[in-house]
Amino acid sequence: MEYRFLGRSGLQVSELCLGTMMFGEQTDEQMSHQILDTFVEAGGNFIDTADVYGHGRSEEILGSWLKNKRRDDYVIATKAFGEMGPGPNDQGLAAEGRSYGPAPRVGRAPVPSTAPRGRIHCGTST
Repeated sequence: MEYRFLGRSGLQVSELCLGTMMFGEQTDEQMSHQILDTFVEAGGNFIDTADVYGHGRSEEILGSWLKNKRRDDYVIATKAFGEMGPGPNDQGLAAEGRSYGPAPRVGRAPVPSTAPRGRIHCGTST
């Protein structure tokens, strides 16, 4: 696997980024963990997720997989903007519903907070 610098961040990421959109809905936790293991065995270290993937289940699965891993070995890209519920703070970057930095969003992935590598990617809906 080849690696590239992620912008000017200093982080080196694998040329391939594993998307986890299907984790938790079409792909159960066991198979998701197998996919992650295979990706890492091939040299991958760049993983994409989002709060809306499986209504948070993708993040939970990723967090459970990371529980026994060295967090510094992975670059996790996430997005937090999609609609997660009916309330006024359940969409967008409302402070009540979002938590950034090394800590996971409340009630989501038990991602160890040993590597504050977070970046916010905010999409727009049309």
